[in-house]
Amino acid sequence: MNTVGRTTFVALDDTPSSYASGDAGKFVKVNATEDVLEFATAAVSDLSDVNTSGAATGDYLEFDGTNWVPGSTIDGGTF
Repeated sequence: MNTVGRTTFVALDDTPSSYASGDAGKFVKVNATEDVLEFATAAVSDLSDVNTSGAATGDYLEFDGTNWVPGSTIDGGTF
């Protein structure tokens, strides 16, 4: 990547060439072939140590010692 004389993110030669409508809130990641950057969205379920299986409205994530898993109650009764 050539950064000499580049003053903005989109001026870099391996980045998305422009900001498009709908890019707000996205982050930059390396693409699957590892040769360019692209805008992407993320979800908590994309994280390797988070299991959202069985999560319901009102649940929260708790750490089980290895992974983050859905929890529905907190010791003491309230969150």
